[in-house]
Amino acid sequence: MTDSRDPLRHPELRYGLGCLVSGAALVGVIVLILVLFFVLSPPGWVQDVVGVLLAIGGAGFAWLVARSLGGAQTPRPGPGRRPRRPG
Repeated sequence: MTDSRDPLRHPELRYGLGCLVSGAALVGVIVLILVLFFVLSPPGWVQDVVGVLLAIGGAGFAWLVARSLGGAQTPRPGPGRRPRRPG
């Protein structure tokens, strides 16, 4: 009983919204980290590691939001479950 005109069924829209939400969250985190870096002045390698972690975390969060917007589409058999065979 899903509406075929549901806009969240399109992966382009789901991933686009995921990127927007992730970008907004990432801006807030970057502002907090910038303030912290100006106060503490950590070494360059720490700044590099934090930058890489922010990039990976932002991409992961965008994927997570896009997957959650997809909802339950097709149930897959979990571990230990076998699909039923007719007969």
